[in-house]
Amino acid sequence: PSERGLGDADVGWLTGIVLLPWTFKIVWAPVIDTLTIRSMGRRRPWIIGAELMMAVSLLGILWLGDFSQQFGDSSQGASAASQFVYLLGCMFFAHNCFASLQDVCTDALAVDVLPPSEQGRVNGLMWGSKLLGKAFGAVVMAMVMSMGDAYRPGWGIPAAVVVQFVLLLGIMMFPMFMVERPGEKRFPWSEGQAHGAENVSSVRNPMLMLRDVFRGFSVVTTFVFFVYGLCHVVGWGIVEVITKTLYTQQLGWTFQQFSYVTGFAVLTELFGALCGG
Repeated sequence: PSERGLGDADVGWLTGIVLLPWTFKIVWAPVIDTLTIRSMGRRRPWIIGAELMMAVSLLGILWLGDFSQQFGDSSQGASAASQFVYLLGCMFFAHNCFASLQDVCTDALAVDVLPPSEQGRVNGLMWGSKLLGKAFGAVVMAMVMSMGDAYRPGWGIPAAVVVQFVLLLGIMMFPMFMVERPGEKRFPWSEGQAHGAENVSSVRNPMLMLRDVFRGFSVVTTFVFFVYGLCHVVGWGIVEVITKTLYTQQLGWTFQQFSYVTGFAVLTELFGALCGG
């Protein structure tokens, strides 16, 4: 969108809408601890549901229509472009709500099934995989958008969305056909039971959940880490907004060129993460 002429205000609003759902992680964690389908695993139903809704929310972006017409045609007027930006932001918001939920669920699953001696190493591998996926997404999706636009102007972003949709459905097959623990149900209609007992409650007392949340934030190190993370993300968000318009509007880069560079730049983050242990 910044390549289409959106200013810092619009790009900043879209970036904020994308990042806002990730603050909900503090809410998702107690929710998934409170409600679940224990016979299918504590985390697996949430992961499947979150990934399915991530894929469905991508289809909403296709419903918005041709991006090139929305931003490239001056006859549409500023109000039409603003409405399109608002709808696009709503789609991004919904998608990232489910993405943040899926992120919390996978972290919780790792804590549940891994022994403490392996959690640190696996967490590092998960973070490294995330960075590689980010680089892959930026570079490969930029190529997909370039090929889509070359085939027919305006088809670049829809083509990338379709590819992401297919990839998400493919990824969802892993939790769909695997179980957390032996003996649990693979599907709601399958035979099986909750691990460790025939009748294990799928609903936890919300008051106990709130008590654990407040107890966690009463620890000084937890609160300090929360403040540090907040400051870090604020700074990162400001830089991301500025760089999008700087490179695509003032320096004349195409969005594809910007995606290539940012994708390969993630490799330096991965190197730093490996050096830092």
